[in-house]
Amino acid sequence: MRLNELPLAQAAEFYASHGIPIFPLAPRSKQPLKGSRGFYSATADLAQVRRWWSEHPEANIGVALGEPSGRWLLDADAAHGGLETLAALLNGHADLDGAAWANSGGGGKHAYFLWTPELTWLRCGALPGGVDIKATGGYAVLPPSVHPSGRRYEWASAEDLERFVNPRPAPAWLLAWIFERRKVREMPPHDGGAGRKIPRGRRNVELTSIAGVLRARGAGEAELRDLLARINETLCDPPLRTDEVARIAHSVARYAPREENERPDARRIFERLDEGHYRLLLPGIASELEIDMLRRDSGSLVGELAARCYLPGNRGTDGLLTIAEFNVSSARARLERAKLLASRANTKAGDVDWPGIIEDFCARILAAEREGEPAIDLGDVDPPRKDAMILIDGFPILKQHPVILFGDGGACKSLLALYFAWRLTQHGETVLYADWELEAPEHRERLEKIAGDARGVKYARCLLPLREEAERLRRMARELGATYLICDSVALGCDGPPEAAETAMRYFQALRRLGLGCLLIAHVAKGEDGDKKPFGSAFWHNSARATWFAKRTEQVGDEKVVHVALFNRKSNLGALRPPLAFEIRFEPDRTIIRRTDAADIGEFAEKMTLAQRMAHVLRRGAMSVQELAEQLEVEPNAIRAEMSRRKGIFTRLSDNRVALAARDGGTDATY
Repeated sequence: MRLNELPLAQAAEFYASHGIPIFPLAPRSKQPLKGSRGFYSATADLAQVRRWWSEHPEANIGVALGEPSGRWLLDADAAHGGLETLAALLNGHADLDGAAWANSGGGGKHAYFLWTPELTWLRCGALPGGVDIKATGGYAVLPPSVHPSGRRYEWASAEDLERFVNPRPAPAWLLAWIFERRKVREMPPHDGGAGRKIPRGRRNVELTSIAGVLRARGAGEAELRDLLARINETLCDPPLRTDEVARIAHSVARYAPREENERPDARRIFERLDEGHYRLLLPGIASELEIDMLRRDSGSLVGELAARCYLPGNRGTDGLLTIAEFNVSSARARLERAKLLASRANTKAGDVDWPGIIEDFCARILAAEREGEPAIDLGDVDPPRKDAMILIDGFPILKQHPVILFGDGGACKSLLALYFAWRLTQHGETVLYADWELEAPEHRERLEKIAGDARGVKYARCLLPLREEAERLRRMARELGATYLICDSVALGCDGPPEAAETAMRYFQALRRLGLGCLLIAHVAKGEDGDKKPFGSAFWHNSARATWFAKRTEQVGDEKVVHVALFNRKSNLGALRPPLAFEIRFEPDRTIIRRTDAADIGEFAEKMTLAQRMAHVLRRGAMSVQELAEQLEVEPNAIRAEMSRRKGIFTRLSDNRVALAARDGGTDATY
């Protein structure tokens, strides 16, 4: 059809003219243009679209999915069995009614459907069998963009393009299939046994709910312990420890059995699970409410509310009644959610007071958020760990605090981060590399060239903002025993403009929930002082415990060697460190990274302080003031003034020559 043959600029104008928010991708790539904000900048403004493609006529076309465009995507990846899964899926169904079909340049299939607010549960992520879902927080490549292989993305027919412009809803059977496949993906495999197993992450909740129902009917602690032990061995995969089952029985047994005339929903157990994460257990009705990712939005407290019920006859899927955004501060939102829960749980108003339960939960959440953490005596706090910092070639890794490494695109930040991750594994650390930019195969190839073997560093591909990925990453880190986190890159993990103060605050709130020291890879802002703070923002700069600016030398021709210097812009836990430099040699089958001296590289030496340059020269031996001034091309008085200010670093010998006060002062000293 004709659109498949249009120049990219004309095709981009076509999409924008139909109100479809698009943004430019790098030519022959799925990645956003360097320096852009990716799908956060997606727009249907024709003037902006024309500016983008006049500057980048070969740019591919990306579409922001989910809420921004009102479309979501079922992506069948040919390389991972997606076409076979799709064929099996269509077996027994005439077609995916209403799908707008496109052929991806990689040989796969794209099926677009209408997105509506009722589909907030539809999240970006992979399903078993090579099928991906892309919705809010994700994007796709539109025809006639060019795949890295050189093949074009194409609409299957003119009718498919029309269905993309005017999207149709997905059939109910497809949405049910996606929901079930996601549950299957989250459930670990188990050996035989009939019926549904209780997977890791659900065992405590479900056993507590079962125990609550039994206790309400008069079961004692010993009975609870015996019954839960049998259920644990039979249904939990893997079973909980015996002491954990006993703890659940003891905890539930603290509550008196339900009185004869007591409402079944009267027993309510409120728990604070983590920062911005609360749960209300309702053992008498085998139900629970859980809210996570709490944040302030226009003065209201908003989060993601999940409701589960295990009563017979409920209309949920695997116990899940609903999971959606919820305004804790809104009386209207509480009433509407209570009506939805009553319908989904299939309970009568006289049996379960859902409005009262929601009111109670919201009141407790608001009170807990206002109260915050209690004050403690600093004398009762454990002292800092002695291994709280690890030096990797002079670069300090803070095991309990965030550090930001920022710089221009192409400054080898990600490569150095991967190198640091590998070196940390040699120190016995377990590193989780959370990646918003590349794909696992690219990182594997890079790491194999650096280390010879890609094993050891744990990798997690991220598609949503960190605020929404935090729970998954925290669970993953706990299961892997991760001791350190690398986020690459910050901009793509933000839920708003990176330079905005509110975005930085929400990002660091999410980081605190992870409870790990971390290295954050960030970019610079345009402007004269862009190299002083990440994104030119005081909020990013001040929220990290240390920030480092990465600067790469200009590459000449096809040189295989580059130099990267790291300049310490901030250090809360000690004095600023002197610049570090690394030589990176790219060979066909390996990448060699080694520490070098920034003062030996002209581009970097001019950015060093006079004291740092003096120390570098004096490591070779003492010199007279005049010799030192000539070597550094400064006035002798400047040398004398620096000596006066830095008496702990420099000293004058009996023959009036200048020397280092400490022979090992060099570029690893602090001055």
